[in-house]
Amino acid sequence: MQAKLSNAELAFLAACHSAAAESKAPNEVLSLAAAMQFCGFKSIVGTLWTMDDKDGPVLAEAFYKHMLRNGVGKVNLLDSAQAVHLATKAMRGAGVPFHRWTTFIHLGV
Repeated sequence: MQAKLSNAELAFLAACHSAAAESKAPNEVLSLAAAMQFCGFKSIVGTLWTMDDKDGPVLAEAFYKHMLRNGVGKVNLLDSAQAVHLATKAMRGAGVPFHRWTTFIHLGV
């Protein structure tokens, strides 16, 4: 938590439970996503529970397609929450079961 990364903008954590606070001592809990925020990342994508291995690449492709839609030089960090929303919406539209697309969340700006 003492690391201060002044240029940290986006962390995409396509791993199980990366944003989950799972402990029997709630005052001692810090998820990987929360740790990334403390270190200075402004925007974090994570998961609340186990994700299906095939969903990570699907979500990442839709996420980055939206983020890079105007070109690499015109990426706006403020689009990251909408990118997660659109990616999960596409999964939902493709018939992916509820428990698989609802695990993905966005934290930060």
